[in-house]
Amino acid sequence: MKAVISPCPNPRNDRALARILPLDARKFETAHRLYLQDRFEESVLVIGDALERLETTGTTVSRRGAREGVILLAKNLQELGKHDDCRTTLQTAMLRGIIEEDDPHAAAIELGILVHEGRYGEAVVIADRYIAKYSGRSTLLLGEFLFLRGSAHFFSGRVAEARSDCEAAHSLFAVLKVPRQQARTSNFLGILLFQQSRYPECIDWFQKSLTNHEELGLAVKAADNFQNIGVACYKLGRYREAHANLSAVLEIDGITPARLCRAKIALGNVCRL
Repeated sequence: MKAVISPCPNPRNDRALARILPLDARKFETAHRLYLQDRFEESVLVIGDALERLETTGTTVSRRGAREGVILLAKNLQELGKHDDCRTTLQTAMLRGIIEEDDPHAAAIELGILVHEGRYGEAVVIADRYIAKYSGRSTLLLGEFLFLRGSAHFFSGRVAEARSDCEAAHSLFAVLKVPRQQARTSNFLGILLFQQSRYPECIDWFQKSLTNHEELGLAVKAADNFQNIGVACYKLGRYREAHANLSAVLEIDGITPARLCRAKIALGNVCRL
């Protein structure tokens, strides 16, 4: 995928000549709604079209009009694992003056990619800087940086630090009433505790994540929660609960063959007992 925002040879002069042309609000709202529904490919098409339309008018995309669109496009590309395209989109937008080089939303996206790439030390350094900047403020960005630093700590084997950061992030997300972020953080804490064989505690966190995902209508992510709860119940010898939760996975439409296979294998283990 090519960068939706095309580079210009002289960004400074290009910006000086730019007219203010706001992004299509309806397209942005549609793309944002699709993003929240985990329909990332569709969201890319909608927001990409809105940004493309600005380009094809022959008018430079204004920072005021397109910043949110670029960030949304980058978030979708990150979710799809298209990290090179994501970085190209952000870097080009910076060259065009649409977003600042130290934009915190762009930094959070880059931080998530660094964690995915296993560059945990770099991720922690970036997160530390932004956490210090937003410390004392109840903002969504602070929660994001705490969660991402916690993720980096977890994959580095620093479990206590990971749990502390993620619990702080979850508390902040709860105060801000952002169930999508609550669900993600709850599930992560459940996985962290599962790996420590703390099954009753991890079930509580998985259940919190499941409640959020069901409220949001994210059935596929709810399927992961049912799977995790079922396996944890199996570990505790709570076989009826394990069977009920694993069976629930099979009733959900749209899950991938791999998810379906894992659920059937786990359910088969329960049924043999």
